Amino acid sequence: MHDYGYDEDGRPVGKIILISLLVVAGLVGLYFLGWFLKEQAVNRTSQINNDSYARQSALVEEIIDTHSQVTDLDVRVAGDVTAEQKTLILTQRAALVTELCAAHGQVVHINNIPANIHSFATQECN
Repeated sequence: MHDYGYDEDGRPVGKIILISLLVVAGLVGLYFLGWFLKEQAVNRTSQINNDSYARQSALVEEIIDTHSQVTDLDVRVAGDVTAEQKTLILTQRAALVTELCAAHGQVVHINNIPANIHSFATQECN
């Protein structure tokens, strides 16, 4: 006579299946935990890189250069230009200001930006 629920050696089949499922679930959980931890490490590394001196210096240089271009456009638009030229210059200026504001928002140490440029960005970026 065969006793259902046990294998040929008398071990309970239900327990074997349950233990197997728990082992598989544990392995899947560890796999996802590994992905999560790796993602956190990548995010942290990215944050460290963005805060690095070289990155911050590059952003400040970009802000200074862009501000210079905006100032040049302000001089041009104040000069003798046609309405069509004025529209094009103002469109270009708006794009440069957007660029400047994006870079300004990433600078960690605002005191590295010249005061006049910081004031300009504070006024234009709000």
